[in-house]
Amino acid sequence: MAALVLIFALPTKAREQKLDDEEKFYSPPSESVYKDKQFIGFIVMVALYAICFFQMFATVPVFFARDMHLSEPIIGLLLALNGALVVILEMPIVAKLGNYKRFMLLISAGTICMAIAYAILLAGNPWIGFAIFYTFMITLSEIFAMPFMMNFSISRAPKARQGEYVAVYSMAYGAAHILAPTLGLAIADHYNFGTLFGVLTVVSIILAWAFYMMRAKHSL
Repeated sequence: MAALVLIFALPTKAREQKLDDEEKFYSPPSESVYKDKQFIGFIVMVALYAICFFQMFATVPVFFARDMHLSEPIIGLLLALNGALVVILEMPIVAKLGNYKRFMLLISAGTICMAIAYAILLAGNPWIGFAIFYTFMITLSEIFAMPFMMNFSISRAPKARQGEYVAVYSMAYGAAHILAPTLGLAIADHYNFGTLFGVLTVVSIILAWAFYMMRAKHSL
């Protein structure tokens, strides 16, 4: 259904480039995305961020049920709260910051929000208010980090390589979707959820520092 909407609703853009301009546009530059070491380093950090973030869907609901003794309807409402906050907050915030070019500063702030979110769970308090506060902070992380990760990927790419850069960016999330439940549940099973949330908090802090240092080093 989404494909049909896209086919019939999106206008067809007229081709305006002359033939020689098109040939120049479609001829790929000599440098592949895999030779852009700074971007590949960024992609590794994005994958680590995504592995941490996707614990929200992979392991945190299990923690809510098993350790906090929340019912399935309550856990479902917490996940729905994430979606509702994104709908209410993300577009106004992204629109407000749309012209802000210091992407790494915003990504670093979002990653710090994720560290705070998992530090809240690390406290192990069974009060539902902690679960709500966690959901709010992890949603802020999503709002501040993810859109601007994509913005950086597109702005970093040469025009003829944008598809390649975005594809590599998408691969980071694809890998994270596979690794997040595997690693998260393995750590929780062999140790405990406290150890998992401690690891996630530390990794998030290190990632926030790494994103900030990338900004400082390359004026991003």
